[in-house]
Amino acid sequence: EAHVLVEYNYFDGVQLPTDIATYPAKEGNVSNLQDPVAGYLYPTQNVYVNKPANAKDPYPLYNVAYTVYGGTAGTPLTYNDFKPAYSYIVTPAEDVPSVVKAGAGYGKLTGFSEAPVAVNNGGITQFDGTPDDPTDPDPEEPENPDTPAEGLAEGWNWINNGATANYSLSTNGQLSIASTGKWESGAQTFGAVYRSVTGNFTATVKLISASPSKDSNQGVAGIIAAENLSATANNLVFILGGKSLTKFYGRSRLAVNEKGSSANLTAPAATGGDVILKLQRDGNKLKVSYSLDGGSTFGDVSSKEYTSLPEILHVGVACNSADSSKQGTAVFSDFTINDTKFNF
Repeated sequence: EAHVLVEYNYFDGVQLPTDIATYPAKEGNVSNLQDPVAGYLYPTQNVYVNKPANAKDPYPLYNVAYTVYGGTAGTPLTYNDFKPAYSYIVTPAEDVPSVVKAGAGYGKLTGFSEAPVAVNNGGITQFDGTPDDPTDPDPEEPENPDTPAEGLAEGWNWINNGATANYSLSTNGQLSIASTGKWESGAQTFGAVYRSVTGNFTATVKLISASPSKDSNQGVAGIIAAENLSATANNLVFILGGKSLTKFYGRSRLAVNEKGSSANLTAPAATGGDVILKLQRDGNKLKVSYSLDGGSTFGDVSSKEYTSLPEILHVGVACNSADSSKQGTAVFSDFTINDTKFNF
């Protein structure tokens, strides 16, 4: 039931500039949104150019008269029902493209030729306050917000992705994650502790234990790299131990909405050795493997090449349970990036 005023915008080649939750009889299936109660949207003083051939009428789509989906028209709303209760200045719609392009983007703000303080993102890359070449924009951060993980060392972040999850840290630096959720071909749910890593890297971690809630290869206990850690994320790679560390898999997703794939992995048998998981980045390739002898010998490598990976990836450890209602657990330690140890 929101009232949204859309004014002085410049829509260039936009198939559906505005949309509403209900339109009478959902005419021509213009909108994909449905709701028993309408929202209200009032467009005015906008410019629409280069209307795409696949755009449907009415164009633009909005609703000021109907209150119930498929219902009868009420008294149409007017501009006075939408205008703010304060004064403001707008840019003429025709000028919006030039104004936006002149003021948006890298290098447009003055007074920021140097950083006010030197910064260090956990020792992976450093910045001493000297500006980069302005013709070489900084890489964008990944999509997940860096939410500091309380109780963990600087640089670590936590995400609870669609699961019931928590983490804890022992006095000897071992990280424990308990989480519901499972790896499926269409989506993954898990809990993860991660940090941002720039450029090529080799990351390893010791997997001390893993206890999924049931005997299934949908249980994650392993190392992870991703551009985006959402449930249907693209550029997502796991190495995971299923069935209580008796079998390992390399799992990957190459694109948004693409089903995940799996590769069975093996490593030379060892007695009493530590389980070490390894994940490597080489340009647009991500590779996973594991060792049963403390890292002296690694086995099969599952390699995936992406069309384009961003400069910065989220890299860390993840856990779920192969069950949406019961928690599984995993314990990790000795996380390294390029042979440098990063304590949890």
